[in-house]
Amino acid sequence: KRVDLQAALNNTGYILVGDSGVLANLSGGGIKLNPGDYYSMDVDNVGDIYVLAENNGEDIYFTYLHNA
Repeated sequence: KRVDLQAALNNTGYILVGDSGVLANLSGGGIKLNPGDYYSMDVDNVGDIYVLAENNGEDIYFTYLHNA
C-alpha cells in the first residue's frame, strides 16, 4: 500500500507528516512539507499517518494506492 501526499500550493506555512509523535515545534520528527511539496510512503495502515499544519486552515491532498 502506498500513500502520496501533497501540501496545497496556496498554503502559507508547512505541514508535518509522520507518526503520532509529530509536534508543531519539529521536535517529534516527521517530514516537513512546504507549500506544493509532495511525499510518497509505503504503509500498512493509513491510520498510522498523522499530519499537523503550522497554520489553521491549511490543506493537504492524498492519494491512497493499494492492490485490489
